[in-house]
Amino acid sequence: MKLYRANVRGRLGKARPRATDLPVQLIVPLRDAYVLPDLTEDLQRWAPRLWRREIDAGHWVQLSHPHEIASWIAEFAGFVDGRQYNEYSE
Repeated sequence: MKLYRANVRGRLGKARPRATDLPVQLIVPLRDAYVLPDLTEDLQRWAPRLWRREIDAGHWVQLSHPHEIASWIAEFAGFVDGRQYNEYSE
């Protein structure tokens, strides 16, 4: 928490608008106690090529849902690379 506070608090007051036209995938855990889903609303204006995906999970979603996250990453990477998506397999 100290690292988070040191890096985020001071910047929030001096935040500048920053946008990207690169594809962005945002995975939103709906039960995250630290980063509330509401904080990720309206990001489309900063990243118009945003893929927003919601999942019923807590903060450490990569630990609780590794296969689903890996599948989403593979699908997104394939899209960005211009390839057809193939279902993630172990």
